[in-house]
Amino acid sequence: MKKYLIFVYGEFSDNDIKRITNNIAPITEGKAFKFLYTQDHIIFHFESSFEMEFIQEFILDTIKDECLMYFMTEYNDSLSIIYLKIAVSIYLTCQVLKIMTWS
Repeated sequence: MKKYLIFVYGEFSDNDIKRITNNIAPITEGKAFKFLYTQDHIIFHFESSFEMEFIQEFILDTIKDECLMYFMTEYNDSLSIIYLKIAVSIYLTCQVLKIMTWS
């Protein structure tokens, strides 16, 4: 099994978060399905035996109309710091864009 990270960005209600999470759950395996969320992003971490290409198609079909954008990557422990920095950068960029559109 491989580990994956998905970063989903948009404006989400509690029901949106539940629906997106429930839609992604079928491709996950084991006890490692974890997620963190706010009203404007969701980060999923999970394991799956499916290949990345299948998961990408599944995610695209499942959540493309539910979010503004998403990023998916295979995850391993040696890259965790890099991915954290990328996630923080993307989040901050989204916050700046949100402020600019409100001005």
